Amino acid sequence: MARSLLSNLVHPPHTRASNGSLFIRHTPGHGHEHRPEEFARVMYDHVKKMGRRDGFLEFKDEVYFGKRVWNHVEDKEYHVFYRQGFETCYVRALNTTMPFPTFNNVKYIGESVVDGHLCYSWIEEDPKERRTLLYYDRQDDRSPKRIEVDFGRGVAETWDFHEFDACPQDKELYEIGW
Repeated sequence: MARSLLSNLVHPPHTRASNGSLFIRHTPGHGHEHRPEEFARVMYDHVKKMGRRDGFLEFKDEVYFGKRVWNHVEDKEYHVFYRQGFETCYVRALNTTMPFPTFNNVKYIGESVVDGHLCYSWIEEDPKERRTLLYYDRQDDRSPKRIEVDFGRGVAETWDFHEFDACPQDKELYEIGW
C-alpha cells in the first residue's frame, strides 16, 4: 500500500494567487529578538507581483492594527497603521524578494495529523543556506495546513493555516486608499 501511495503521490500544488488566515509563531535564535505570536490575514498574487499581510503590527514600541503591502512592480513596501480615528502610511524601498514556492525539491516523508486533519508530510533541506522546510498539506483537498521553516542558528517560524483560498486576488486589496 505504501509503495502504491508513493508512486501515485504528486508534489504539493503551488498556486499563483491565494489568501489565508494564519497563526504564526516565531522562535528566536541566539542573538535574535523575540517576536510575539501573531494572527494574520495574508494575500499573495504572483501574477500581479503583490503581497499583503493584515494584523497587529508593532511600530516604535506601540501596537497598531495595520497592513503591509509589498508592491514588487514599484519596488515599494507600504506600512499602514490604524488606531482610534488615526491612520498613517509609511513607505520605504522594498527590501525583500517575492517568494514563489514551487515545491519542486520537497521529498515525501510520511503522514501527520495537524489540527485534526490528516496531512501529507514533506521536507526540503538546503544545507548551503542552512534552511529546512517542513510542509504539511491536507489529504482531502491538498491545501496547506502548516509550514515550518528552520532558518538555522535556532531561528524558526511556524505558520498554521486556518483557512486558505487559491484564487486570483482583487487588485484593490493592494491599494493604499488615499
